[in-house]
Amino acid sequence: MRTVISRVLTIMAILATTALAALPVSAEEPRCIETPGLEYKMCTDGFLGYWEAHGGLSVFGYPMSDLTWDESAGRSFQWTERQRFEAWPENQPPYHVLLGLLGVEDAKARGYMSRAEFQKSTQRNDALMWFPETGHNITRELFAEYWENHGLSFDYVDGVVFEESLALFGYPISEEFTDPETGLITQYFQRAVFEYHPGNSPEWQVLLRRVGADAVARQIAPTPANPSCDSTILSGDVVQVPAGCLIIGDVEISGNQAGPFEVLYDDKQEVGLLVIVQNALWVKAPWNATVVSGNVDDYVASMKSPGGCGLPTGCMEVTIVIR
Repeated sequence: MRTVISRVLTIMAILATTALAALPVSAEEPRCIETPGLEYKMCTDGFLGYWEAHGGLSVFGYPMSDLTWDESAGRSFQWTERQRFEAWPENQPPYHVLLGLLGVEDAKARGYMSRAEFQKSTQRNDALMWFPETGHNITRELFAEYWENHGLSFDYVDGVVFEESLALFGYPISEEFTDPETGLITQYFQRAVFEYHPGNSPEWQVLLRRVGADAVARQIAPTPANPSCDSTILSGDVVQVPAGCLIIGDVEISGNQAGPFEVLYDDKQEVGLLVIVQNALWVKAPWNATVVSGNVDDYVASMKSPGGCGLPTGCMEVTIVIR
C-alpha cells in the first residue's frame, strides 16, 4: 500500500511540475536609452532606473560605455557623460549605486591639484557656503543655488536636502577660478565640476562639465612613449616618479614600492620641499604633491613668491633634496 501511495504522489508531482513549466514566463525586453550617434545603451536591467530617478540627462548625460564588469573590483559599472555609476549590491538603497569621484580624478588628470585654488582655505567673508571638511567656500550665488537645489532623490522630505546634494556632488575641493583650458569660471567638487556660462539663458548658466566623457577619452588616448613629469600625486597615493623630474610638496620616498619610506619634509608649513629625482623613486604623499620638469631655481623662486606653498607670503625656506 505504501508503494502505491508513493507512486501516486510521484506521478502527481511530475504532473504539477509539467503544468508549472507550461505556464507563460514573463520575459519582458529591458527598456533602454541609447546615446545619439553611438551604440552605447543603458537599460532597466542595469543603471537606467537609477539614472532616471536621480536627474537623468541634465545631471548625468548620455551613457558613454555599455554596462561593464570589472573583474578586479568584482562589480559592474557604467560611464555617462558626467559620471561613473558603480554597483554595490551589498549596500542598502540608496547606496547600492555609488558615484565616482570624477571631480577629483579630473583635477588630478589635468595637474590642477597643486594650484593655489585647490589648497585648503579659511572661511571667507563673502562665503555663501563654507565646508570645513575640505576647507573650501562657495562664493558665487549661482553655484550655491545649483548645489543646494540638485541632489540624489532619497525621499527624506519634499525638495532637496543637504545629504542629497552632498551625495550627488560631494564637497568642494577648490575655490572658484578661471580655468585656463576653457576660459570659464569653474569650481571643482569631489564628484562634479561646475562651469559658469554667462552667455546662456539663466536656467542654463551653470552647467556640469562632461568629466565622464573626458575620462573615457583619456582612457582610449594613445599612451605617450616617454613618461611625463607633469602630474599630481594625490594625498595617500604611492606612485613611481621617473628620473629627471622634480617633486614639489611634502613626500616620503623609497627605492622600491614596498618601502621603507624616508620622510623628507619639515612639519613647518612655511618650509617648502623640492626633490630632484636623479633615479626613479617610489613616492608616498601625505598631502598633495606635484611632479614637474624644468629649472630648479625658477621653481624655488616661485615657491618663495606670494602664493607659493599655498601661503599669502610664500615659503620662507625651500629645502632641496637630491635622490
